[in-house]
Amino acid sequence: MATIKDIARKAGVSQGTVSNVLNGKGNVSSTKILKVEEAAKALGYTANEKAKLLRKGSSKTLALILPNPYDRQYSDFLISFTAFAEAQGCDVALYYSEDDSEQERNLIERIKSSMAIGIATYTTLGKRAVATYQAYGYEPHQVLFVERSGGGSYLGFDYTNAAHAIAEHLGTDSLTLVSEEQASQDEQFSKALETRVGHIKHVRTNTFSRKSKLFAVYEEKGAKVVVTTSLALARMCRSIQTSFFPETESALLTLA
Repeated sequence: MATIKDIARKAGVSQGTVSNVLNGKGNVSSTKILKVEEAAKALGYTANEKAKLLRKGSSKTLALILPNPYDRQYSDFLISFTAFAEAQGCDVALYYSEDDSEQERNLIERIKSSMAIGIATYTTLGKRAVATYQAYGYEPHQVLFVERSGGGSYLGFDYTNAAHAIAEHLGTDSLTLVSEEQASQDEQFSKALETRVGHIKHVRTNTFSRKSKLFAVYEEKGAKVVVTTSLALARMCRSIQTSFFPETESALLTLA
């Protein structure tokens, strides 16, 4: 039977990485996870996670699904979530969806097979998310939707109050709102802003289109006020504005 050392050699990663992937632990990139899984499958390696957990007792693992390992807002949440979990005597198993709904479904199935007792997720599934998680065996009280509402327990901003505060602070009748495509709650924020500001240009981005769309925001020279829904978007806006459009006077505000 193949060993962890065999899998590590074939996948071109460390034995520690293989161990983390097979046990659903650690901060491992989606690329390395795929390499390990493909190597394990090719070598005929199988691990009965449920049997291991039965030998150890009950699982004390909480799963966390993040869109990617790059954006600061997600790494910040990981730090806070891990601290909370460890204070409750739990481990954290980290997964990346790459903002892909099919990938998220695959991850839920993997997480369920690992017998994690709960999940916190930046979901890509919108309002149907809570039903999807329930179909895989997770009841609504076992799932926390972070920043993106999924129809169940939700952790995020009070967008109506945030819109009121921003409109009052800026005192403008026109602005550009930059958000992520998958963040369904941003629509609520956009509508709340529009009722208080007037004209809103809403630019929706994703991991692949982010730079080109933000470049276009400043290239059009109409972005006198830009509001972003995340710190990562704000940083990229500021970088593009100062590097390529230093003569453009533009106020920048972010929710986080």
